[in-house]
Amino acid sequence: SCSGASPVMRDGATSESQNPVPDTPTTESQDPMPDASTTESWSPVSDTNGGLAGFAWTDGDRLLISTDAGVRDFVAGVNLGPTIPGRQPGEQAIAQEDFRRWFPQMANLGFRALRVYTIMPPSFYQELRAFNLANPDSPLLLVHGAWIPEERFYETFDLFDSYIISEFKAEIERAVGVVHGDITVPVRSGHAGGAYDADVSPWLMSWAIGIEWDPFATSASDIANSGTPAYRGTYFENTAGASPTEVWLAEMLDHLAELEAERGVTMPLTFVNWPTTDPLRHPDEPLEREDMVGVDHNHVRPTSAWPGGYYASYHAYPYYPDFQRYEEGIAGFRLNGEEDNYAGYLTKLKNHHAGMPVVVTEFGVPSAMASAHFG
Repeated sequence: SCSGASPVMRDGATSESQNPVPDTPTTESQDPMPDASTTESWSPVSDTNGGLAGFAWTDGDRLLISTDAGVRDFVAGVNLGPTIPGRQPGEQAIAQEDFRRWFPQMANLGFRALRVYTIMPPSFYQELRAFNLANPDSPLLLVHGAWIPEERFYETFDLFDSYIISEFKAEIERAVGVVHGDITVPVRSGHAGGAYDADVSPWLMSWAIGIEWDPFATSASDIANSGTPAYRGTYFENTAGASPTEVWLAEMLDHLAELEAERGVTMPLTFVNWPTTDPLRHPDEPLEREDMVGVDHNHVRPTSAWPGGYYASYHAYPYYPDFQRYEEGIAGFRLNGEEDNYAGYLTKLKNHHAGMPVVVTEFGVPSAMASAHFG
């Protein structure tokens, strides 16, 4: 069923060039934010900015969502992986009946966002659309991912490999078509495919592309492509000091934004990251691989042509990596009178990404019988 991870949603936002969607009340003038657990309507309300329509955007250090009940700045969400226990992710073992059973359970638990990592089978989108149409005041908003050609990346250790670039752009194109319900994806081994005719884009809250970056492959790719110039696109660009990986990500986000802009829509975009490749330095981390390279959301930014905005996204856990137990400013951090190392880590992330939303898009602790981590 769904993973124990809970994404979202929020904490964190955008460069100064980004603006809230016009005609939406600003923080100063709007009514108090509705509570995330409220029973008031969560039906998204779209507005238009710069010719692009959207119901979600970033403003300062907040990710905002316009609903029938007002503008909200926190969304509780849940992650859904592409498989079930005992089966491999590429087997596409989840039945349509499973989605039909799970979606009401998610909503009844108070989740208002659903995050998937990659293209799911057509039945996922059919059932999500049916559920949201039947429950307009408590829909599941969608955070969708796009998976890089991971095996090729581990073979080449080079994100700028021509196959990786062309295939990931093609995967992004497929994913956009899937979400908008107007594409047939050829069935390939290990991938979902078929006729996608269920448009779930009215509930598309965000895109979160990429993977948890392998530190060895990412470091090697940065070294191999040292000196790569900053990317300057229509919708996304780099700031000074961007690494080759960050240049590559800016180009991929720009490609995604272009595809959505062609359809007249906008929403917050991000790329996946995790503590292993966060941009912070962790001198007390005992394992070298957990602090050998960083990928920094601060080195990628949207242009004024993309009103949906951009945020920093992390898969962040309270038990891993080990630096949370040793690092000054994290270990022994106190929140509400209690020691909370995890809160210490999140505080450091927020401080680093000041002025940008920081969203935990995956959270949890292991529940398997085997050991996930020794430390």
